[in-house]
Amino acid sequence: MRHSLFSGSQAFATGIVILATTLTFAGDALAPIDNPAWEQGTAAEIDTDTHTVKSAPATRLGERLGTPSLGLVQPIDEVILSAPIDGVLMALPVTEGQFVTAGEALATMDDRVIRASVQLARINAERVGAIQEAEVALANAERIFTRLTSMHERNAVTNTELEDAQMECDRARAHHRSALEAAEVAAAELEMQRQRLESLTIRAPFDGCIVRIWAKRGAAFNIADPILRVVSLESLQAEINVPSTLRDSLNVRQTYSLHADDPVGRSISATLRWVSPVIDPSSRTVRCVFDIPNPDGRLPSGFSVALPPDITRTVTVEPNQSVPDHK
Repeated sequence: MRHSLFSGSQAFATGIVILATTLTFAGDALAPIDNPAWEQGTAAEIDTDTHTVKSAPATRLGERLGTPSLGLVQPIDEVILSAPIDGVLMALPVTEGQFVTAGEALATMDDRVIRASVQLARINAERVGAIQEAEVALANAERIFTRLTSMHERNAVTNTELEDAQMECDRARAHHRSALEAAEVAAAELEMQRQRLESLTIRAPFDGCIVRIWAKRGAAFNIADPILRVVSLESLQAEINVPSTLRDSLNVRQTYSLHADDPVGRSISATLRWVSPVIDPSSRTVRCVFDIPNPDGRLPSGFSVALPPDITRTVTVEPNQSVPDHK
């Protein structure tokens, strides 16, 4: 009898331990102990063998971000402009901190040789003597052929003489066509040299600020050596890796409040532009990109932002439904 009573007490105690362990495990999976996210509601009886809700009305379990997801704010438009060729930097008319507009010249490599090539190409492109000579020869050949054709109708010239005139006329047309083609080639050569000359001038690709200059006027550079860095602060973006369990809670084009770290130290509005469809297998997170408007340029770049831990994904558990496994 004592043995039976002890067995019943032991079974009851074991059931309590299992139930407590199950609830603690589920709570750990859904939210940290120090920041519980279980919504208050009617208590449910859970079968510890099957992990199902045995009886109770529908119970809602909330899941929150335990800690904020962090990201770094960077400009959307940012570029390092490099030397286009091997050569000497001839002009550097800008300084660090200067605001520039799109298309403005920022630096120029030594272009004296290319300028001479442009001048030579311009002279060749403007030459019209060959075309004029070919036009005169063609007009003369056509006039002779027309006269001989008329004479041939009166049997004043032989067939051979008329054929010779026809050949001279065809030859004059070919020379004229060659002269026109040569002029087109010269024009294309001139345009190519102009483009080469233009490529030696480094221009701002967008409105922005010169935040770094590595070059000095008169210094020699190799191709692709960095010259300066241009940043536009009108539009910023933040990339935040969010737990994959919260992916469906985020809506593209929706505005969220991000907490900005020092030196901003306040909440800022950001619009979710994109949520990656790929889950990182190691961190179980997805990459989210937020756009942060900054039309007045007051916000700097490089500060951290946090997605607050109040984004909730709610799960409805009906009776006889399995408790969600969040391992």
